Amino acid sequence: MLNCKLMAVMATAGIITLMQTEIARAVPTSQTIIGEIQGIRLGATGTGTASVANSWQRGIITVGGMDVVIPANLVIQMPVERFTITELFLKAPPACVAAGQTGLARGDTCFPGLRGAVVTILANRQNTGEVIAGMVNIDKAPDALMGIVTYINFDEGYFRVNGTPRSATTGVMIRINDPIARHTIQKGLGCPSATPTITGTGINCSPDIRFPVDNENYTVTFATGVPLCIPSTFSNATRLAGSVADPATGLGDKLCPMWGRTSDPLVATIPTAQAFNLVPMVLGDSLEALGSFEQVGGVKFFSAHTIKVHARIMTQPGNPDYMVFDEVEWDTAGYSNQRARLRLIGFTSLTDSQLDVYAVHNIVTAPQVSEGIELPLVTTVGNPLSINKGAPPFGGSIWKLIIDVDFLIGAKPRGSPCAILFNGGFQTPATGGCPSGSTSSIAENFHVIATLSRDVIAHTRNQFSFNVADSKDIQGRDTPNGQYVNPVDPGLPNPFETNVNGVSHSFLFTGQPWLLDRRLGPTGCGKVAGDCPISMTAATQASMRLNPWPWDGGVPPGADPQNPATLSLPASERTAMLRFLTKATATAAPAFNGEILTLPTSPSAVPPVSVSAAPKAMQCAPTTL
Repeated sequence: MLNCKLMAVMATAGIITLMQTEIARAVPTSQTIIGEIQGIRLGATGTGTASVANSWQRGIITVGGMDVVIPANLVIQMPVERFTITELFLKAPPACVAAGQTGLARGDTCFPGLRGAVVTILANRQNTGEVIAGMVNIDKAPDALMGIVTYINFDEGYFRVNGTPRSATTGVMIRINDPIARHTIQKGLGCPSATPTITGTGINCSPDIRFPVDNENYTVTFATGVPLCIPSTFSNATRLAGSVADPATGLGDKLCPMWGRTSDPLVATIPTAQAFNLVPMVLGDSLEALGSFEQVGGVKFFSAHTIKVHARIMTQPGNPDYMVFDEVEWDTAGYSNQRARLRLIGFTSLTDSQLDVYAVHNIVTAPQVSEGIELPLVTTVGNPLSINKGAPPFGGSIWKLIIDVDFLIGAKPRGSPCAILFNGGFQTPATGGCPSGSTSSIAENFHVIATLSRDVIAHTRNQFSFNVADSKDIQGRDTPNGQYVNPVDPGLPNPFETNVNGVSHSFLFTGQPWLLDRRLGPTGCGKVAGDCPISMTAATQASMRLNPWPWDGGVPPGADPQNPATLSLPASERTAMLRFLTKATATAAPAFNGEILTLPTSPSAVPPVSVSAAPKAMQCAPTTL
């Protein structure tokens, strides 16, 4: 293990090298920053305060000894939620709000943790030295668990893994971070309050509501996307006494029925009588969980926002069915490798995996109202090579779609967006298909996937064909089935595929419309009164853009940032990724009407950043070489 003195020498050498690089370069360069958050501050100089009125203000995140500018209008991606940097303060646990801290930085004192959260930042270093972020992802911790369920407390709503079978004291205690009580009803050990209700501050034993499960696009599931539940002894007007779980066995909960689940079901199909209910975990289930270790009331436990139980739970046609995305990666502007590609992989609870995927484009329809419009993108219907991608006999739940538009040779039939949509019944522009139908035209195929959306949504044909009603959660409330919304992972140009000498070239963020105008993203409106004007003028768009903009040197979005002159994208589509939906009238259908987003024309003026008071280096005891 390296000691502190050696690390200090290495850090100093790194700083010298970085300074020399900055002096040598006169253009922006890319910066990928991954590490522990050491400090979070608000405002241009780090002296701002958190308030709803300042929801869209800029800030500073310190990581690896570097102060990174977080632009105004940037939405930070958490594992499930999306927040501005101000909301990290406003939505923090009560003790952190009172202290004016987020509880996510190593230097914070409000939250009992041993370290800061983990942040991944893609940024551009300006030729004046400032590092300006374009994409920010935060995980509370890099923690993950795998194991076997050895104990379930049906009365208090938690479970343990990797302990002695049926032991209430051994193994790792896990609570699902489920604030609205979709999957579980919790109380007792490790809860902010001893009150056994499911309302109030710290509801349902959630230690931090910024890192919850997804309530509709389930992140707590079996392998096929079927959402899970923990049977509960809790009773109220809906959960009537006599129809709740036995505290010893978990049997009897009519809203989380066992229906004969076994500890290791290779194939299990939900009976029709229980088709609209969630499915319980049982002792012996193998699972993996993502989240963070927390300590509340002297009790240490793992708080999970994502759980996958390794069991293939299936459904029957005509009943509720489920799906989940495993991968959503979409190439964005730059296209250094002369292609545009969208890669989707997922799992379903029906073996034929018949589903349609839509891009969700946002449009401002009224002040403070941003409506999500679904446009057909790709489908497994009529495309048999996209389904049954796993090994038999249990691979029928796996589907994979890759659409690939090659700017040199066009789109091959198996990867052609136009051909795939045509095969699935989207055969005309009116239905969402291409003007020429099934075609190899580079321009028409690229047109389908040129404009990125922040989210995609899939709808199963089972839900559509049978008009399936909503499922019921553990409290008897309606909850979705047959669909799934998933964030897009924008695939920025990868120089290792084309030009190693271009590895340090600045990131091209102009291919992500929600960065140029936050109203085009799903959470870009409504955080504060008047924050979303309906006007789409250049001046209004500029006020909605990341500020300061992570300047890339002025590379057009339809050009190869490493060698703009060589890009083979048809000239008619060079600005297609900058399109946005509008309506000709209030009642008209939304359309890409030829308007494009305005771009910054020069670097932003960035006031000097004050030196952060956050710790800049690893804290460790004195030692000698």
